[in-house]
Amino acid sequence: MLKRALLLLCLLPLTAMAADEPIHRCRHADGSLSFSDYPCPGGSQSEAAPRRPAVPAGGISGIEPICAKGPGNRGDGFSENFRAELPAEQSQALDQALVIQSGEGGASYQWRRSPRGDLHLCSRTPRGQTLELVAGVQGQVVQFRAGVARYLNDPETPEALLERCRDLVTSCVAPPSTSVDSCVHLSQTCDQNPPWAGGASCCPQACKDEHARLRAAGAEPMAAFLSALDGPPSCIPGH
Repeated sequence: MLKRALLLLCLLPLTAMAADEPIHRCRHADGSLSFSDYPCPGGSQSEAAPRRPAVPAGGISGIEPICAKGPGNRGDGFSENFRAELPAEQSQALDQALVIQSGEGGASYQWRRSPRGDLHLCSRTPRGQTLELVAGVQGQVVQFRAGVARYLNDPETPEALLERCRDLVTSCVAPPSTSVDSCVHLSQTCDQNPPWAGGASCCPQACKDEHARLRAAGAEPMAAFLSALDGPPSCIPGH
């Protein structure tokens, strides 16, 4: 019991230091690149890799339905050249919109492009309702149906924050340079209230504390992290 308590006390300060500690990007003599919690070894070029900034995702203000304004382009797929010109976020949003389209509106659709660059997929459901799916230039996926707009991938929800925290840690893990434990405590800590406000890529302090508690209780690193996220209860309030 004493050993576990001491381990917990050691792990918790690590989470508090997360905002100040860099992850080092090491360029080696052979040109290869690796990441580490510690300064790069001799003979390697060391750069402090900046943390991913808390960039809010785009809202849906300014996205309006346009399918009723007339016929659009035939929906026979989007070429690789067309997709190559799209922002990465919009290309991902288009993939999501096409999946929803195929499930709810069938294979037949037309598409239009708004003056601001949003892509609108226009179709009808089997019940004859107009279905309009939008892949926004900032990665939004919006649905217009029966006159009602729905923000399908709203980043300001507990569920969206859970996925961002999960991705932030799992994409960082690259043994032996970075471990689950180090990636958890080095990940950006959410400083918003509620923590999902603004769509930041971060992990709540409560998740880091719960990970440390579970590790001190003997859980394996990744199992502790996933248990902290998924619970029950989840370390993210409202999930």
